[in-house]
Amino acid sequence: MHAYLVQLKFTQCVFDAGVYYRQGAYGMIYLTVYVDDIVIAAKPMDIQVVVQELGAKFALKDLGRVKHLLGMEINFIPGVIACLSQTACVERLATRFNMQNMKGVRSPQQHNERMPTTETNKARINSNKLPYRELIGSLQYVVACSRPDMACVVCALGRYNGAYTKDNYKMAQRAVRYMLNTNHVGLVYRPVERLLTLDAFSDADHAMYRDTSRSNTGFVLQLQGLTWMWRSKQQGRVTKNTCASELVTASACVDDLVWA
Repeated sequence: MHAYLVQLKFTQCVFDAGVYYRQGAYGMIYLTVYVDDIVIAAKPMDIQVVVQELGAKFALKDLGRVKHLLGMEINFIPGVIACLSQTACVERLATRFNMQNMKGVRSPQQHNERMPTTETNKARINSNKLPYRELIGSLQYVVACSRPDMACVVCALGRYNGAYTKDNYKMAQRAVRYMLNTNHVGLVYRPVERLLTLDAFSDADHAMYRDTSRSNTGFVLQLQGLTWMWRSKQQGRVTKNTCASELVTASACVDDLVWA
């Protein structure tokens, strides 16, 4: 596939090997490849040309305008709006872990809740009856696709994968209950007619992790006011005060901004 796309004068993206692009007759053509799924973003006439070129080499099945991709629902009105959400994915996740009938909540964490220290009593950790790692892994996928609002809590819960308890599992359940209550939430993209703007927002929670005294870094990057990148993670060093933790966060934000 790669060799043929290069032959068709597509250029492989440096940052993502599954993304290709080239100049078409009516504008830029963007093509993504994931296993045997291909999505083409371009003007309709350019899309037809690419489909014909690919059809000359491979057996294709044209599924029309993309509506579902890798667990994401894509609602698109050309030139007006594009919405990415994971309503069905969240509902399947809740059903898989037998949480579909739980009452929804309005926040993923209790107000001012501090993350507990890691449990060291081997008798209390890693119960086979609790699918903790599977649940956190599923939540991480949802966060990566369309839910930056869940990044902080899921990142924090992921630290207990090696030594989780019933209390940790209850905290993860609350995150699912919040997602069930907000399963319509997603990312919205609209065309913006103004000068190109790139915005970055960063914040830190000083000494959020009590067992290491490390802070949490969080930031969001926006292009034309539209969110396209987000991250939440534990800082790699102990900072003396809030100001220092904010500077570490700002530095990490700028690093990713420059890389992108």
